[in-house]
Amino acid sequence: MQTLLINKPTFIEKARFFDANINFDNNIAPIIREVQQVDIKPQFGDVFFNKLLTYVTSHTETNEYLDKLIAGGLYTFEEETYSFEGLESAIAYYTQANMINSLSGFLTATGMRAGNDTYSSMADYKDRQKTYDTIRKVGESHMADCIVYLNRFAKETGWVACKTKERRHNFYVIGS
Repeated sequence: MQTLLINKPTFIEKARFFDANINFDNNIAPIIREVQQVDIKPQFGDVFFNKLLTYVTSHTETNEYLDKLIAGGLYTFEEETYSFEGLESAIAYYTQANMINSLSGFLTATGMRAGNDTYSSMADYKDRQKTYDTIRKVGESHMADCIVYLNRFAKETGWVACKTKERRHNFYVIGS
């Protein structure tokens, strides 16, 4: 089982409008694992992502730069002060967006419909999609700040930029 980069109390604190009584292990943890694999790992690359997982689980070493990457906060670079929300916030927002996108309904030929609701309409889907897009953009903004931080402190964090994101959008068409 893969290590989670965010725990329940931190998720409840960083995500918007979530009840603390959510079944974290059954409902949220699988989506966090998916977010880590689909959204975080391609931007970090396998080597750094695995290093970060090892750092979170081992607790044998202390690296203030990696701690700052995970939690966020203020930092100084070239005599300027910057702030960012950190990786936990990015994961929380990505997870929240995925939960909104997958909740209450199923995809049919005519759009997203609620299971037993004869009055469901495309407006419900559009509202949910708009909320998904908005929250997803916040997560992407937090992740972009994390990448900027890593580029600024590459030596201290062990960051090596990866080329995975470039390969992510290539499609291969197999003709007959």
